[in-house]
Amino acid sequence: MAQDIFGIDRNIGQAWNLDGAVISFGDRGNNDSLDDLIVTSVNLTYRRSTSQITPLNSPLTHVISGESNGTLNLGTIIGPSGTIKTFLEDFGKICGFQKRVIVLKPTGPGTYTDSDGNCTSSEKSNAQSFVCEGCLINNFGMSVSNGGGGITVVNANVSLQVLKLTVD
Repeated sequence: MAQDIFGIDRNIGQAWNLDGAVISFGDRGNNDSLDDLIVTSVNLTYRRSTSQITPLNSPLTHVISGESNGTLNLGTIIGPSGTIKTFLEDFGKICGFQKRVIVLKPTGPGTYTDSDGNCTSSEKSNAQSFVCEGCLINNFGMSVSNGGGGITVVNANVSLQVLKLTVD
């Protein structure tokens, strides 16, 4: 393999194109989904606390892991569907929040380059699903904006706690 102009060996892989994402809402065990909820942005953060301990009488360092939790921020558009009302009522209730899940999954035909560099091969995406469990709304904000041309958009920003994140 030839080096580039900076003297670095570079292995070039394939290009991928995923044309969308599916976000599903519901309860674990139920197949009810709020597919009409118009989501314009998603930001998921999942973390755990850790502490590093180095005893004075030992050269070893120990790491202690704490609980994990996360935050899921959704940007949504209110209207024309009444789904936002259902979503806020269902995911805002503390009772039964353990069963509430939100699934994030890239979708679409997974277009990629073949060995000749052509973007002609495609197959269904086998991308992983990120399953957020124990979802409960903790924060809600709303804004109204006029995009010009007489179009008014009502946006809602919703923050949810996430107690468990799994990858399927």
